[in-house]
Amino acid sequence: ITDTDGIIEYANPKFSKVAGYSKEEAIGRNMNIVNSGVQDENFYHNLWDTILSGREWRGIFCNKKINGDLIWEKASISPIKDKNNKIIGFMESNIDITRERGKKELEKQTLQQKLEHKSVLLQLSHLQFDNTRALAEAITESISVSLKAARVSIWEFIDNRTTLKSLAMYQEQQHVKEKIINISKYPAFVNIL
Repeated sequence: ITDTDGIIEYANPKFSKVAGYSKEEAIGRNMNIVNSGVQDENFYHNLWDTILSGREWRGIFCNKKINGDLIWEKASISPIKDKNNKIIGFMESNIDITRERGKKELEKQTLQQKLEHKSVLLQLSHLQFDNTRALAEAITESISVSLKAARVSIWEFIDNRTTLKSLAMYQEQQHVKEKIINISKYPAFVNIL
């Protein structure tokens, strides 16, 4: 509960548990102590216009705990009025949705990556190549760019499986010339293949 300027007049134990401020640390301070800076001025301008006009505001905040960690909250802020219908303060109630928001963000990123990968595969499927090396170079470059990988390579066994030869290697944003590795000299490298 705050006054009309956003100064905290009451903080319940849940606020202390979530935000990390004790009741004593919170009371008398402005609610902006939990402002993370994620929302812009227009966000708060809209919020204040809504509650000062006597209406309830509902939305999602990204707030900051006392230790600096960010927390996402689904909130509702309602005006408190006296018997003459004058606004004398505001009451906020909220639900911590940090975990759910994190899962949604991860799902969104995963979906975006899958779409990017499908796009690369679709582009590759429409290309025509004169030889295997040109195909391997196109694949390694596309994978490196889409995955933002420092190095991507395709290898083949030769000489009765005693040697590895690179069909294509894309490293540091360029194609690298053919490399040959004797398996007996690099057993650790071959073991991860």
